[in-house]
Amino acid sequence: MKRNNGNILSQRTVFITGSEKNAGKTTFLNYALRSLRGETSPAFLTIGIDGETKDIIFGNPKPQIYTEPGDFLITTDSMISRSGGVFEIREVFPFRTVLGRLVLLKTLRGGFVELVGPEDNHQLSQVIRHLKEEEGCGTILIDGAVNRITQVAAGLDAGFVFVSKISRQNFKSGTEKIKKLSILEKIPKLPENTDVSSAWFHKGALTETTMLSIPPDAKTVVIDDFTKIFLSLNQLKDLQNKKELFFRDVFDLLFIVANLAEVEKEEFLQSVEGYGITDKIVFNPYQSDR
Repeated sequence: MKRNNGNILSQRTVFITGSEKNAGKTTFLNYALRSLRGETSPAFLTIGIDGETKDIIFGNPKPQIYTEPGDFLITTDSMISRSGGVFEIREVFPFRTVLGRLVLLKTLRGGFVELVGPEDNHQLSQVIRHLKEEEGCGTILIDGAVNRITQVAAGLDAGFVFVSKISRQNFKSGTEKIKKLSILEKIPKLPENTDVSSAWFHKGALTETTMLSIPPDAKTVVIDDFTKIFLSLNQLKDLQNKKELFFRDVFDLLFIVANLAEVEKEEFLQSVEGYGITDKIVFNPYQSDR
């Protein structure tokens, strides 16, 4: 996760997304936090309640997030007493969840903590804005869903990480998701002052059905962003062959974490060969870190 001038996750807002439940997102969050500390004081949160109960990487009951002194985190007031850490309450937000009121904590003594986060995009936007503007947090990690990126990240130096569990059972579907993501991340943002007289601006989700609304004579199709595309890999390829595609908003794919279970690295790499994505793939980074 390093770049020439430091950690690629540092000094930006990063959404940790995943291919499915128990793909390993929270395990990756713990790993990412360890890699950032010492370089920056990270802030982290989840969307809603972190309801995954097992660590799919090791097959154990999933560990809670470990926080260390200097970290900023979002949870609820009811979770403070359940943690072995000691915290300074920096902000009490006007949001209530089923587990209490959302609070911003700064860790004074380390310990495990259960995260509870904003339940909707308005709350999430307000929390991120407070972290950046009031606390000066430059590095914010969000364990959450891919569809939160578009509503919240516009205007931020935002990126996302895609965590994927690839097993023998889901090998075909799992690798197809990565192939599709490799195509989507290369679709450019519509340049300013582009002649759009022959373009079709598609609003909302692009599905097999809504794709039929695209006029046959439209040479260019403009879609809101990659989270709005609900096409199979073959359907996306077919559309790309027929039309020039642009997005209104683009978000930076930092890398893909491929958690392989009973699948060899060489087999996986061969399956995605030719899609120009291998330089962004990181394999099971926590295994050597454990």
